[in-house]
Amino acid sequence: MSRQLERVKGVTGIFVRILLMLVLTVQFARGEDNPVVARIGETVITLSQVRGQMKQTLNVKHRPSTQQLYVLLDDMITGILFSKEAVEQGLDKEPENMAALKGVSEDKRVDILVKSYKNKFLTVPRATDQEASDYYVNNLGLYNTPKIYNGFMFSVAPKAPNNSDPKDNDKECTGTCKEAAQAIYDRLIANAKDYETVVKLKDEFAEKHPELDIFFALLSHWEGKVKNSAYDNALKEFMQLQPGQVKIIEAKGMHVIINLAGVYDPPIYKFEEVKNRVISDIERKKSVEKQNEAIKKLAEKYKLQVYPKYIEQLADEQIGGQTK
Repeated sequence: MSRQLERVKGVTGIFVRILLMLVLTVQFARGEDNPVVARIGETVITLSQVRGQMKQTLNVKHRPSTQQLYVLLDDMITGILFSKEAVEQGLDKEPENMAALKGVSEDKRVDILVKSYKNKFLTVPRATDQEASDYYVNNLGLYNTPKIYNGFMFSVAPKAPNNSDPKDNDKECTGTCKEAAQAIYDRLIANAKDYETVVKLKDEFAEKHPELDIFFALLSHWEGKVKNSAYDNALKEFMQLQPGQVKIIEAKGMHVIINLAGVYDPPIYKFEEVKNRVISDIERKKSVEKQNEAIKKLAEKYKLQVYPKYIEQLADEQIGGQTK
C-alpha cells in the first residue's frame, strides 16, 4: 500500500464514521507480532503494513501523531474499498484498465482501480454560474477579508488580595484606581498617535501604582468576531469608535480604556473576480459529500471492521522513539 495520501480537503476521517456505524471488536489476532488492524471482507490490513506505509508517507523523524496514523489507515482502507468495488463493477475487465493492469505490482493495481472507480462513480457535474453566484452571496466571508480594527486597550483594577485570580476580585475601582484610569485616558487623548509613548504607559503607571493591576493589549479585532471574555463589552464598544477616538468604560471592579487607532476596510471582490474559485469550492464540497457517502455504503457492504487498539499501540511506539 504505497499509495500517496491524496486527501480531499474537508474529508472527515473514515475512522470517525466507522465508530458511529460499527461495533469494534476488541482483537482479531493474526500472530502476536503482526495483528490485524482492519478487515475488509477477506482482505486484511496488518500492523506491519501500516508501519510500512507510515515509513513511506509520513516523516517518522518527527513523531507522527495518533490522528496522522488514523488518517493513514483511513487512506489504506479507502483504497481497498474502492478497488474491491471497482472489481465488483467489472472495471478491471475494461480494455483500457486491462492493459494498464498487466504486469503491475499490487500497489499499482490498487492505484489504477481506485482512479477508475472515482472516475466512473464519484465525478460531480460542473457547478453552474447561477449556483456559484448564489453560493458566493451566501458565503461572502469566504472570499473577502472583513474589516480589521486596530488600537489599544488598558484596564486598571485594584490588585487582588493574596495573589488570587483578578477575576475573583470584588474590590471596586475607586479612589487611586479611578484616578490612574483617568490619567491613562488623558495621556491617550494627547498621545494616541505616538505608538512608542502608548506602549510605555503600562510600565510607567505600573511603577507609579504597585497597588494596582494594569493591563495593556494591542487590539486587532475582526468585525463580528468578538471573543467571550471579561472584556466583551469593551471590545464591542471599541468596534463602534471613530478612528482616533478614546473612551473610558467603567466595568465590574475595573476601568477599561480603549482607543481605536484605525480601521482597514479592504475592497470587496466582485463575483466575476472569484468565480472560478467559487466553482472549485462547490465542486470540491460535492465531491467530498459523494465520496463520504460511497465510503459509508462500501464499509457496510464489505463488513469493515477496525481494531483501533493497534493504532494506539503504534502511536505509543512513536512516543517511545521506536519505529519498528
